[in-house]
Amino acid sequence: MHNKKHASETSHQNLRSKLQIAKQISSYTAAAGLGAFAFGESVDAAIVYTDVPDIVVNQDSPTGGYFDMDGDGVDDFRFRFNNGGGGLARIRFQGVAPSADLSNSPAKGSTYYVRSFELGDLIGPGTPEANNNGIVTSNLSNFGNPTDPQFAGIKLDIGGATHFGWVRVKTEPVDLSTGYGVAPLTGTIFDWAFESEPDTPIAAGATPEPSSLALLAAGVGALIGASRSRSS
Repeated sequence: MHNKKHASETSHQNLRSKLQIAKQISSYTAAAGLGAFAFGESVDAAIVYTDVPDIVVNQDSPTGGYFDMDGDGVDDFRFRFNNGGGGLARIRFQGVAPSADLSNSPAKGSTYYVRSFELGDLIGPGTPEANNNGIVTSNLSNFGNPTDPQFAGIKLDIGGATHFGWVRVKTEPVDLSTGYGVAPLTGTIFDWAFESEPDTPIAAGATPEPSSLALLAAGVGALIGASRSRSS
Protein backbone atom coordinates (compact mmCIF):
# COMPACT_ATOMS: atom_id res chain seq x y z
CA MET A 1 0.00 0.00 0.00
CA HIS A 2 2.86 2.35 0.87
CA ASN A 3 4.52 1.70 -2.52
CA LYS A 4 1.27 2.44 -4.38
CA LYS A 5 0.82 5.69 -2.46
CA HIS A 6 4.42 6.67 -3.16
CA ALA A 7 4.04 5.89 -6.87
CA SER A 8 0.86 7.97 -7.04
CA GLU A 9 2.52 10.93 -5.31
CA THR A 10 5.53 10.67 -7.64
CA SER A 11 3.26 10.63 -10.69
CA HIS A 12 1.38 13.73 -9.50
CA GLN A 13 4.68 15.51 -8.87
CA ASN A 14 5.92 14.64 -12.37
CA LEU A 15 2.71 15.93 -13.93
CA ARG A 16 2.87 19.17 -11.96
CA SER A 17 6.49 19.57 -13.00
CA LYS A 18 5.73 19.07 -16.72
CA LEU A 19 2.82 21.50 -16.62
CA GLN A 20 4.85 24.09 -14.72
CA ILE A 21 7.61 23.89 -17.32
CA ALA A 22 5.00 24.34 -20.07
CA LYS A 23 3.66 27.45 -18.34
CA GLN A 24 7.16 28.88 -17.92
CA ILE A 25 7.95 28.32 -21.58
CA SER A 26 4.69 30.02 -22.49
CA SER A 27 5.52 33.10 -20.46
CA TYR A 28 9.04 33.22 -21.91
CA THR A 29 7.62 32.96 -25.41
CA ALA A 30 5.25 35.86 -24.79
CA ALA A 31 8.14 37.95 -23.52
CA ALA A 32 10.22 36.94 -26.54
CA GLY A 33 7.43 38.11 -28.82
CA LEU A 34 7.34 41.47 -27.09
CA GLY A 35 11.08 41.78 -27.52
CA ALA A 36 10.78 41.05 -31.24
CA PHE A 37 7.99 43.55 -31.78
CA ALA A 38 10.01 46.22 -29.97
CA PHE A 39 12.61 45.93 -32.72
CA GLY A 40 10.23 45.75 -35.66
CA GLU A 41 10.73 42.01 -36.21
CA SER A 42 8.01 39.52 -37.02
CA VAL A 43 7.19 36.42 -35.00
CA ASP A 44 6.47 33.19 -36.88
CA ALA A 45 3.18 31.38 -36.43
CA ALA A 46 3.19 29.47 -33.17
CA ILE A 47 1.13 27.78 -30.50
CA VAL A 48 -0.83 30.23 -28.38
CA TYR A 49 -1.16 28.90 -24.82
CA THR A 50 -3.49 30.17 -22.08
CA ASP A 51 -3.55 29.14 -18.43
CA VAL A 52 -6.91 29.84 -16.79
CA PRO A 53 -8.29 29.59 -13.26
CA ASP A 54 -9.83 26.13 -12.89
CA ILE A 55 -13.27 26.02 -14.49
CA VAL A 56 -15.34 23.54 -12.45
CA VAL A 57 -18.83 22.22 -13.19
CA ASN A 58 -20.91 19.75 -11.18
CA GLN A 59 -24.45 19.30 -9.92
CA ASP A 60 -23.97 22.12 -7.42
CA SER A 61 -22.43 24.45 -9.99
CA PRO A 62 -23.87 23.36 -13.34
CA THR A 63 -23.84 26.55 -15.38
CA GLY A 64 -20.20 26.68 -16.46
CA GLY A 65 -20.23 29.16 -19.30
CA TYR A 66 -19.19 30.13 -22.81
CA PHE A 67 -15.49 30.63 -23.46
CA ASP A 68 -13.46 32.57 -26.02
CA MET A 69 -10.12 30.79 -26.54
CA ASP A 70 -8.44 33.27 -28.86
CA GLY A 71 -9.71 36.58 -27.46
CA ASP A 72 -11.49 37.74 -30.61
CA GLY A 73 -14.75 38.39 -28.79
CA VAL A 74 -16.45 35.32 -30.27
CA ASP A 75 -17.27 32.33 -28.03
CA ASP A 76 -15.61 29.08 -29.12
CA PHE A 77 -16.99 26.46 -26.74
CA ARG A 78 -19.44 25.85 -23.93
CA PHE A 79 -18.65 23.82 -20.78
CA ARG A 80 -21.44 22.79 -18.42
CA PHE A 81 -23.08 20.15 -16.22
CA ASN A 82 -26.40 18.96 -17.65
CA ASN A 83 -28.74 18.19 -14.76
CA GLY A 84 -31.18 16.71 -17.28
CA GLY A 85 -28.66 14.21 -18.60
CA GLY A 86 -28.68 10.59 -17.56
CA GLY A 87 -26.07 9.19 -15.17
CA LEU A 88 -22.62 9.72 -16.67
CA ALA A 89 -23.84 11.80 -19.62
CA ARG A 90 -23.83 15.06 -17.72
CA ILE A 91 -20.49 16.74 -18.36
CA ARG A 92 -20.79 18.58 -21.68
CA PHE A 93 -18.04 20.14 -23.80
CA GLN A 94 -19.60 21.72 -26.88
CA GLY A 95 -18.07 23.76 -29.67
CA VAL A 96 -20.04 26.92 -30.45
CA ALA A 97 -20.67 27.09 -34.22
CA PRO A 98 -18.86 27.75 -36.44
CA SER A 99 -16.24 26.27 -34.09
CA ALA A 100 -16.74 22.59 -33.20
CA ASP A 101 -15.68 20.02 -30.59
CA LEU A 102 -13.67 17.08 -31.92
CA SER A 103 -13.43 13.43 -30.89
CA ASN A 104 -10.48 11.03 -30.76
CA SER A 105 -11.88 8.37 -33.05
CA PRO A 106 -11.64 5.60 -34.19
CA ALA A 107 -8.94 5.13 -31.56
CA LYS A 108 -11.46 5.51 -28.74
CA GLY A 109 -14.80 4.65 -30.29
CA SER A 110 -17.85 6.45 -31.61
CA THR A 111 -17.72 10.11 -32.56
CA TYR A 112 -21.12 10.44 -30.90
CA TYR A 113 -19.19 11.20 -27.71
CA VAL A 114 -16.40 13.63 -27.01
CA ARG A 115 -13.49 11.21 -26.59
CA SER A 116 -10.23 12.39 -25.08
CA PHE A 117 -6.87 12.87 -26.74
CA GLU A 118 -3.75 11.72 -24.94
CA LEU A 119 -0.64 13.85 -24.51
CA GLY A 120 1.01 14.12 -27.93
CA ASP A 121 -1.96 12.94 -30.04
CA LEU A 122 -2.39 15.05 -33.17
CA ILE A 123 -5.52 17.19 -33.59
CA GLY A 124 -5.98 18.61 -37.07
CA PRO A 125 -7.54 18.23 -40.52
CA GLY A 126 -9.38 14.92 -40.71
CA THR A 127 -10.07 14.73 -36.97
CA PRO A 128 -13.81 13.97 -36.72
CA GLU A 129 -16.32 16.24 -35.08
CA ALA A 130 -18.28 14.86 -32.13
CA ASN A 131 -22.07 14.80 -31.96
CA ASN A 132 -23.40 18.26 -31.17
CA ASN A 133 -24.71 17.07 -27.80
CA GLY A 134 -21.13 17.35 -26.53
CA ILE A 135 -21.39 14.40 -24.12
CA VAL A 136 -18.03 13.81 -22.47
CA THR A 137 -17.17 10.14 -21.94
CA SER A 138 -15.88 9.55 -18.40
CA ASN A 139 -13.63 6.57 -17.70
CA LEU A 140 -9.94 5.88 -17.17
CA SER A 141 -9.35 6.10 -20.94
CA ASN A 142 -11.49 9.18 -21.50
CA PHE A 143 -10.96 12.24 -19.28
CA GLY A 144 -10.94 10.16 -16.08
CA ASN A 145 -7.26 9.25 -15.84
CA PRO A 146 -6.25 10.40 -12.33
CA THR A 147 -2.55 10.90 -13.10
CA ASP A 148 -2.06 11.64 -16.81
CA PRO A 149 -3.50 14.71 -18.57
CA GLN A 150 -6.21 14.22 -21.19
CA PHE A 151 -7.55 16.71 -23.67
CA ALA A 152 -10.64 17.69 -25.63
CA GLY A 153 -9.97 18.64 -29.24
CA ILE A 154 -11.49 21.70 -30.87
CA LYS A 155 -11.68 23.19 -34.34
CA LEU A 156 -11.70 26.97 -34.07
CA ASP A 157 -13.10 29.45 -36.52
CA ILE A 158 -10.95 32.57 -36.31
CA GLY A 159 -11.99 35.20 -38.82
CA GLY A 160 -13.28 32.52 -41.16
CA ALA A 161 -10.08 30.47 -41.04
CA THR A 162 -9.82 27.02 -39.40
CA HIS A 163 -7.43 26.56 -36.49
CA PHE A 164 -6.98 23.54 -34.22
CA GLY A 165 -6.55 23.45 -30.46
CA TRP A 166 -6.75 21.45 -27.26
CA VAL A 167 -8.47 21.99 -23.92
CA ARG A 168 -7.25 20.05 -20.86
CA VAL A 169 -10.28 18.45 -19.23
CA LYS A 170 -10.67 16.08 -16.30
CA THR A 171 -13.74 14.25 -14.95
CA GLU A 172 -13.94 12.65 -11.52
CA PRO A 173 -14.42 10.49 -9.59
CA VAL A 174 -13.56 7.26 -11.39
CA ASP A 175 -13.84 3.80 -9.84
CA LEU A 176 -10.32 2.41 -10.25
CA SER A 177 -11.57 -1.17 -9.93
CA THR A 178 -13.98 -0.88 -12.89
CA GLY A 179 -12.38 1.98 -14.79
CA TYR A 180 -15.69 3.83 -15.12
CA GLY A 181 -16.80 7.22 -13.88
CA VAL A 182 -19.02 7.47 -10.83
CA ALA A 183 -22.03 9.78 -10.76
CA PRO A 184 -22.45 12.55 -9.87
CA LEU A 185 -19.44 13.74 -11.83
CA THR A 186 -17.34 16.86 -11.57
CA GLY A 187 -15.67 18.29 -14.68
CA THR A 188 -12.68 20.64 -14.64
CA ILE A 189 -10.89 22.64 -17.34
CA PHE A 190 -7.33 23.73 -16.51
CA ASP A 191 -5.84 25.38 -19.61
CA TRP A 192 -5.92 25.42 -23.41
CA ALA A 193 -3.91 26.20 -26.53
CA PHE A 194 -4.37 26.56 -30.26
CA GLU A 195 -2.19 26.72 -33.35
CA SER A 196 -1.99 30.24 -34.79
CA GLU A 197 -1.33 28.91 -38.31
CA PRO A 198 -4.59 27.97 -40.09
CA ASP A 199 -5.18 24.33 -41.07
CA THR A 200 -2.14 23.20 -39.06
CA PRO A 201 -2.30 20.20 -36.68
CA ILE A 202 -1.47 20.64 -33.01
CA ALA A 203 -0.32 17.95 -30.60
CA ALA A 204 -2.52 17.58 -27.53
CA GLY A 205 -0.79 19.30 -24.64
CA ALA A 206 1.69 21.11 -26.89
CA THR A 207 2.89 24.51 -25.70
CA PRO A 208 5.14 27.14 -27.33
CA GLU A 209 8.53 25.89 -28.53
CA PRO A 210 11.57 26.34 -26.27
CA SER A 211 13.35 27.85 -29.30
CA SER A 212 11.46 31.04 -28.48
CA LEU A 213 13.85 31.41 -25.52
CA ALA A 214 16.56 32.29 -28.03
CA LEU A 215 14.41 35.13 -29.34
CA LEU A 216 13.84 36.27 -25.77
CA ALA A 217 17.59 36.32 -25.08
CA ALA A 218 18.24 38.26 -28.28
CA GLY A 219 15.52 40.77 -27.47
CA VAL A 220 16.75 41.31 -23.91
CA GLY A 221 20.33 41.63 -25.12
CA ALA A 222 19.35 44.23 -27.67
CA LEU A 223 17.38 46.19 -25.07
CA ILE A 224 20.39 46.19 -22.71
CA GLY A 225 22.66 47.29 -25.55
CA ALA A 226 20.32 50.10 -26.54
CA SER A 227 20.07 51.24 -22.91
CA ARG A 228 23.84 51.33 -22.54
CA SER A 229 24.20 53.31 -25.78
CA ARG A 230 21.77 55.95 -24.58
CA SER A 231 23.47 56.27 -21.20
CA SER A 232 27.01 56.53 -22.61
